[in-house]
Amino acid sequence: MVATPATRSESPDGLKGVSASNGSKTTLASGAAAQEESACCHPAASAESGLDLEGVTIVGDTALHVVATCGDASNFLRSAGIICRKAQHLLLAQNDKGDTPLHCAVRAGRDQMVSRLIHLAKTEDNSGSSLRLKELLRKENCRNETALQDAVRIGNKGIITKLLEFDPELGSSPIDGTGTSPLYLAVLLDRFDIAKLLHHMSNGNPSYSGPKGQNALHAAVLRDKEP
Repeated sequence: MVATPATRSESPDGLKGVSASNGSKTTLASGAAAQEESACCHPAASAESGLDLEGVTIVGDTALHVVATCGDASNFLRSAGIICRKAQHLLLAQNDKGDTPLHCAVRAGRDQMVSRLIHLAKTEDNSGSSLRLKELLRKENCRNETALQDAVRIGNKGIITKLLEFDPELGSSPIDGTGTSPLYLAVLLDRFDIAKLLHHMSNGNPSYSGPKGQNALHAAVLRDKEP
């Protein structure tokens, strides 16, 4: 479906597609909505077909973002593998909000998809250095947050544990005063069980950083002031 050589363009329906050398604009199915519906309903088939893996939706989501958000079933997990095999760079691709597919999977509470994306990143680290995996886990969005903050927001201890098992230093960032830490969020959301988990899995050295120069103590005070 993708003609080569190709250049990026934006189709009238909001889908950023690929423009072939003859100047004609391509679309995925009948637009962004159709792309997402196809990827969600028939993910593996879409990934293996001539679907334009370089196209993105109007909010910048790639095919992998869509699949990572949609489900945990085996067909979605298989589809993620097919997409990464054909376009490895999509694993670290960021949408208009700076979110990677991992951010999307975590925010949607897709435990199995999170494991799948981690496995795919590890598979790419042929040297065994885990650099690719660390890059994925530590990738920040436009709010300067990793996927760990999203896991804290939805209160999924399983995903939190999984992320910290592969990179305990995730809980130790950001450096105080430079952003909102997972611990700050846990305290603000009154999830002291998660706060304890973060403290433990960060080897007793979590970041206490909060927005606008605040820290986790400020978050606790704010919670106490609520009626």
